[in-house]
Formats: sequence, structure tokens, C-alpha cells
Amino acid sequence: MPTTYRCLKCGHSFATEFTEVEVLGSLEDVHGAVCAKCTQRVGRGPATCGSCGAEFELFFKHAHRGCKTVSAPCAICGAPYEVSCTCP
Repeated sequence: MPTTYRCLKCGHSFATEFTEVEVLGSLEDVHGAVCAKCTQRVGRGPATCGSCGAEFELFFKHAHRGCKTVSAPCAICGAPYEVSCTCP
């Protein structure tokens, strides 16, 4: 399904395709589309650790819905990085 996606890294909006399963649920981490402006992969974006301040990349499974839900450890110090789901 064609849709407009907003890059989590630079904010650039661009057209891309999502499967029906992705539209109704979560993105797949193997999505091949990238932002034409910064080459960030769809569903991936920057995160900043609240513990050590390091910046690292995470996969946001609801990014196509404008939601940054994620639960993963910091890639540097291992502290938990969590954002609750805000999907309607």
C-alpha cells in the first residue's frame, strides 16, 4: 500500500510502500526503503540514552503510525531505553 512516511532522523516526508500487515500492525525490520535526503532506513531512527547520553540507532516498529514505541537497551551502556506506545 502506498503511503507517506516521515523520516525519524531528518523529518523528510516521502512516498513508500507498506504491506497490508505492516499498515495494520508493526513494521518489519527488513523494510528496504530509505530516506532520499539522509539515507536512513524506514523504521529506524536515532535515540539518546538517558543514562550515558550516547546516541545510537533503534528500530521503531510503529514509526509509520507516528509512534516511537520501543524497548531496547542502550547500545553503549546497556541501560534500558523505553518509550510507551502512543498509537490511537
